[in-house]
Amino acid sequence: MRKIIIDTLGIDSGLDVLIQGAIDSAKVYPDYTIVLVGPKKDIEESITRLGGDVNVFDIINAEVEFKSTDSPMDLLRERDETSLVTSLKKLKDDNDAVAMITCGSTGAFLVGSIFRLGLVEGVKRPALASPMINIHQKWFALVDCGANLDSDAKTLVKFAKMGSALMRSAFGNIENPRVGLLNVGKEPTKGNTVLKETYPLLQESSLNFIGNIEGHDIYLDKADVVVTDGFAGNVFLKGASALAEICEKIVLMNDKNDPNIQKASQTIHKMFNYNEQGAAIVLGSKKICLKAHGTATSETIVSSVRFAVNLDRGGFIKHMEEELNK
Repeated sequence: MRKIIIDTLGIDSGLDVLIQGAIDSAKVYPDYTIVLVGPKKDIEESITRLGGDVNVFDIINAEVEFKSTDSPMDLLRERDETSLVTSLKKLKDDNDAVAMITCGSTGAFLVGSIFRLGLVEGVKRPALASPMINIHQKWFALVDCGANLDSDAKTLVKFAKMGSALMRSAFGNIENPRVGLLNVGKEPTKGNTVLKETYPLLQESSLNFIGNIEGHDIYLDKADVVVTDGFAGNVFLKGASALAEICEKIVLMNDKNDPNIQKASQTIHKMFNYNEQGAAIVLGSKKICLKAHGTATSETIVSSVRFAVNLDRGGFIKHMEEELNK
């Protein structure tokens, strides 16, 4: 049976929240085994307390958390006792293990995906992609959203290829994803040196490149993959999240009991709330690596497991390798 590994340490919301998500996920996807990595006694007690069946899960004991204050480079040294490293090792060594989910340190997870798990051929730097929802309630991917603050043109093209494979695999109805390059204008001559170099490379590629798109285009269903460096991507992601929170508060300043006001608030929340949308994905690793937010809810865990299952069933790793070889 195929396995999805969940690192149970590093979630700010508490162990019970994560375990509830795991219990719910196991019911939805009985053909996948959920492997829980963390303090075995605490995990078993939580499962029992929440009315779950301990025997449904594989549990691997690891009592040390890799904290956000720890240096990611410690992963290169003796930190094998942490739940993060234990999870990565299980993912690498077990042929039935197809994906891993963690709510812990993003930096450590990225370093671990490189040095503990390994990258697919042709990838030197993994990217972090965030699945998002546009104005028409369709999914798109922002690549990169924080892993690489500086990227050259060839690296951005690889990000585009991996993002295209992601959208084909996780959202199977997108056969030829539209790829847009985030820029300050639509003309090919716009942008800094790297963006000007990237534009013709994307044009020459086998990708469905639609050209430059600007910040105001991102949510308007202009592209299925939005390619950028991690600096601009992260700034946009956090800015959009903050703006959505402000808009939601402004809407709720009106009559909160009005059904239309409630619906508008719920729509804004669904579009922009990262916990509603599950996890970001590390693009370039040899197996599926998903990073959920530290403030994850049980629904976040279910969404993340669903994302992992869709990627696995959609043949994401194979599609990514094929795309990179074109």
